Amino acid sequence: MRIEPIDDARTDPPLPTWFQELRHVEKIVGIKEEIVDRDLWHVFLPFFMRNFNSSHVHIIFMRKYSKERMRTVSVALVLCLNIGVDPPDVHKPNPCARRECWIDPLGMNPQKAVVKIANALQKSYERWQPRARYKTASDPTVDDVRRLCQSLRRNAKEERILFHYNGHGVPRPTENGEIWVFNKNFTQYIPLSIFDLQSWMGHPAVYVWDCHCAGLAVKSFFRFAEDHEKEWVKQLDEHMETRPPPLPIIQAEMSLEEKASAFGFRKKPNFKECIHIGACGDQELLPMDSRLPADLFTSCILTPIQTSVLWYILKNHLEDRFPVTIVDKIPGQLSDRRTMLGELNWIFTAITDTIAWSSLPKELFQKLFRLDLLLASVFRSFVLANRVMGENQCHVVSCPSLPSVHSHPLWDAWDYTIDLCLSQMQGFTTPKQKLWSVAKEIYFSRSSVRHEMLIDVSSQLAPIDEGDYTHNWFFIEQLQAFEVWLKYGGERRTPPQQLPVVLQVLLSQVHRVKALELLARFLDLGSWAVGHALSVGVFPYVLKLLQSATKELRPWLAFIWAKILAVETSCQVDLIKDKERGYMYFLTILNDPNTNPRQKVVPAFVMAALIENNYRPAQELLTDNRYVTLCIELLSDAALRQCRLLRLWLLIGLGRLWADYDDARWQAIRLAAYERVLEFLDDSVPEVRAAAVYAIGCLVRNRSENIEHATIIDHEVCDKLSMKCTFDGSVLVRAELVVAMQWFIIDFENRFANLSMDLNEKIEQKKFRERKLSAGEQEMKPLRSIDEEDDAFVSRGYDRSLPRSASRRRAHFLEAPLNSPRRSNSMNFVSGVVTDKVYTQWKSMFDASTLNDFSAKLLASTKETRNHNFKNKAIKQIEILGSKTFNDQSERIWLSLLRLSLDPVSKIAEMAQVLIEHVDKLATTRHEKKRKLNCVERASLGKHAESYSAETVTFTVGSPTLDLAATPPFLGDHVRRNSDNALASDSRRQEQFPAFHQSAIFTPKRNMYSPTIKSITKLDENTCREREPVIALVTTEFVPWCTRRFTEPILDVIQGEVGDGLTDRLATHSMPSDWASHKDEGLQQTSRKEIRAFKEEVH
Repeated sequence: MRIEPIDDARTDPPLPTWFQELRHVEKIVGIKEEIVDRDLWHVFLPFFMRNFNSSHVHIIFMRKYSKERMRTVSVALVLCLNIGVDPPDVHKPNPCARRECWIDPLGMNPQKAVVKIANALQKSYERWQPRARYKTASDPTVDDVRRLCQSLRRNAKEERILFHYNGHGVPRPTENGEIWVFNKNFTQYIPLSIFDLQSWMGHPAVYVWDCHCAGLAVKSFFRFAEDHEKEWVKQLDEHMETRPPPLPIIQAEMSLEEKASAFGFRKKPNFKECIHIGACGDQELLPMDSRLPADLFTSCILTPIQTSVLWYILKNHLEDRFPVTIVDKIPGQLSDRRTMLGELNWIFTAITDTIAWSSLPKELFQKLFRLDLLLASVFRSFVLANRVMGENQCHVVSCPSLPSVHSHPLWDAWDYTIDLCLSQMQGFTTPKQKLWSVAKEIYFSRSSVRHEMLIDVSSQLAPIDEGDYTHNWFFIEQLQAFEVWLKYGGERRTPPQQLPVVLQVLLSQVHRVKALELLARFLDLGSWAVGHALSVGVFPYVLKLLQSATKELRPWLAFIWAKILAVETSCQVDLIKDKERGYMYFLTILNDPNTNPRQKVVPAFVMAALIENNYRPAQELLTDNRYVTLCIELLSDAALRQCRLLRLWLLIGLGRLWADYDDARWQAIRLAAYERVLEFLDDSVPEVRAAAVYAIGCLVRNRSENIEHATIIDHEVCDKLSMKCTFDGSVLVRAELVVAMQWFIIDFENRFANLSMDLNEKIEQKKFRERKLSAGEQEMKPLRSIDEEDDAFVSRGYDRSLPRSASRRRAHFLEAPLNSPRRSNSMNFVSGVVTDKVYTQWKSMFDASTLNDFSAKLLASTKETRNHNFKNKAIKQIEILGSKTFNDQSERIWLSLLRLSLDPVSKIAEMAQVLIEHVDKLATTRHEKKRKLNCVERASLGKHAESYSAETVTFTVGSPTLDLAATPPFLGDHVRRNSDNALASDSRRQEQFPAFHQSAIFTPKRNMYSPTIKSITKLDENTCREREPVIALVTTEFVPWCTRRFTEPILDVIQGEVGDGLTDRLATHSMPSDWASHKDEGLQQTSRKEIRAFKEEVH
């Protein structure tokens, strides 16, 4: 019979998959990946951070390049033109290039022309840096240059100076390292040594050489830099030899700079770090084409748009279509991106930034394009000069050296942009024939002959607005290319070429939302993408955009900041520094009732990141703005509580806010915020429960003033934590519980030390009673020098590591002398030295391999036995506390910790054991100190241990005040000699060390003038004082692990494209090898087989 096909359509909802969350399939650790170029993007973060004074560990990050982060504050313009007189070593053609700064001096007064050119040059520089100090020297003498440089250096101090040298009217630089200036009468060329120029200019400095053989001046500069260093070393030696005493202490390993600082000598000159750009090589002459400017290199640097247009026209032979003078008629303003000139400059900036970023090493790009506004503008234009001068047989020089970029593919996009602009400008500049064809009937009476006329109505038409033009599509095309890369190329972990362009698009209001969305999706690829974005310079753009009130930007801008803070938390300083464009932006999103609950996850994470590492300024501001109240309101909203990520980060944020900050702690207590947090201990999501435990732990961790109310709150919340979370099914929750409890244990460690001593005393008393009852039986058995448990341990440790015959010999060797009378001749020992016979026996018994195996097994057995003893002790303490009808809060917390020390998860058990061992160590230390002090007191009073029978009976009125040193030591720590001596010794020890009772440290009467809670606080502290932070004994990486989620792709979860509704899971992927990933598929296959088999049996 034909079997009908099975309908695979699933009518039932998919079964839940278990053990697929991130907590199941990966380790709970923070960010371990080293972020690319971390040191480089630190250079670009705002300048004020370098001087920010804080103890916060992440604030001091201006490390490697802090000295290079400076501004160019002064500009020296030295023009040696001598208009009308050509230098003798250069033969210029006729006609030749004459224009300087786009000014043709032909037919002008030479002196006025020089002044006009100098003013134009200064205005060009002012467009890049209007706040700099400018000084000009036109056709100067040596003294003029000296005074100019020294004056600027005095004002600039440690900042950078730019020195622009135009030597078109003087001879080329010499091989001896000299440039030329004039005498006072302009009758001679006077050499100026670059060595002297270095001394006047100092360092740091930038040099722009626009002259013939500019590379020769650069080479001479670095030759003289070495001479300056040698001279400095010589002067330092003379200073150290001639300085009168007292002399500073110096060491042989000290560097010369350190020695100079110790002797108060001036700093070592660092002229090698100066930056240079030159128009041509050391054997090249400048272009002299009459169609080009004489200062073509300077034109490329200061007016790149006009120079690009001119060069495009000349290169493509378009003079017949576009006159050369069109470069002076480009409409618009350079600073207005809505105009043609402004848009061209905008596109030019994006293209040159992209060319430099994709061609230069990242370190060099940061140094030249991200540290100084004027320097960045100069080097963007230098990228153009590399192309233009190269096509005119001049090879520009620079130091540091830049690779040649004249063939970069983005130059084609720049040429295309210029071509489109020229096409539009042609319509602006070409006069049109504004004639209309008008029929005869309009002006004449009817006629049988049809007649038409051409009427000029230009005077009646409105003039064409030059600003009304079609905007370039460059940025739209680049955004589309970036989007394509995100779709297909994001897995290669190499940043796209369009990344710097996207930053420029952020300046446009039209495309800003799209650019932010693409940038957010790029950052969502991982921490490596955040590193590339920070290194290219995204930080100031997104910081500036926080001033925007556009709601469409909020989700994307907040997400970008979350990604940045997840990787680089030091950026929190900027958000706290400026209230208007900082943290208030994210508080507004959290407080907006119209914002999607999932989108509130991002600002909640940002607020938690702002107060990471207890950053005090952020804690103060958020406390003043009542962030605790906002979080409680959000956590109380039923709709918002369905989003687990939001609950998670609100709880973590609360914990970080009141951690070690007293004002936030008391605000939370007054608002009963901790009670709201305790409600989430019953949450269905383990991560949320762990976050609640973390928040409560931070509340207990607060080392504020130890007053009654604070102590009561600590006891209350820790008691609730121990009751609810000790048997929690999640490892995350139990681990956070141990971490949270440690602060309570540390705060009241004396109390727990006393409790531990009390429990140990009860255990020892129980052992003593059991041994006393079995004393008669033990008299008939041979006694050894160690107790039974230790003997069993040694036997197990040795016997397992030896061969059977060797084990028997070892047993005989050990037992015989121990069971025999203690005489020196019974053990073959002479004065503590082993005889040769015994040594031979041992050597034959243990070979090398046996010893190695024995050592390893002995260590393992020792650790196993120690753990076994610890567990036995914990179990006995649990039995004692469990048998009590009522336990106080401290006993319940200690009972919870004991149970956690027996946790089946080894990590949790080890953490709890660390805390218990800390308390036991404190108890032992206190006991030893008290015992020694008691012994000293007894010795001083002349009381001896032999006079036990002379003890008199005394009566105590009120509570007993037993000495803590009176607690007996562990009975297993001493040696039993024989049964009679053991019983007598134990009875005497009981008299010497009476039983310790926990109630002995309390008073039965209530103190009317001090809080009774003091009785369960620290015993050695009688005064309230501010407590200092302590180092954690145990830690987890739960919160860094949650933070790591924001360094991975999470945008689709936030935007609601994946996940199961508002209860989105923390995990969005599972391990491919996990068995549960194919559970549903396996169930379907099994069901098909069973249905098929059932139908076959039926038919």
